[in-house]
Amino acid sequence: MNNPERVSYNLSETAAAIGVSRKFLYEKILTQPDFPVIKLGKKYIVPVDSLRNWLTAKADTDANRLEEKPDGIPGMCGKCAG
Repeated sequence: MNNPERVSYNLSETAAAIGVSRKFLYEKILTQPDFPVIKLGKKYIVPVDSLRNWLTAKADTDANRLEEKPDGIPGMCGKCAG
């Protein structure tokens, strides 16, 4: 049987795809107003392409912030950065 290409994930799949726990997804990511989640009745889905674009935009923004920090890693002291 031919499996169609996935165009969206449910929230558990989204958490697994980006490597975070469901709790982290609910508490830290879904609360961000720019996160691409769609509510369909009682279900939530995340379009794969929108998720990739959101992650790329976050990576670009975070990379700019990392360049501004003296130790380069948020939450780490200069001694811990190696």
